[in-house]
Amino acid sequence: PVQISQFDELQTAWKHQCAADIKGNSSSFRI
Repeated sequence: PVQISQFDELQTAWKHQCAADIKGNSSSFRI
C-alpha cells in the first residue's frame, strides 16, 4: 500500500509539473 500511495503521489505531482511546464513554455512550443 505504501508503494502504491507513493506512486500515486508522484504521478499526481508529475501531472501538475507537466501542466505547469506546458503553460510556462507555451510560447516555446509555437516555434
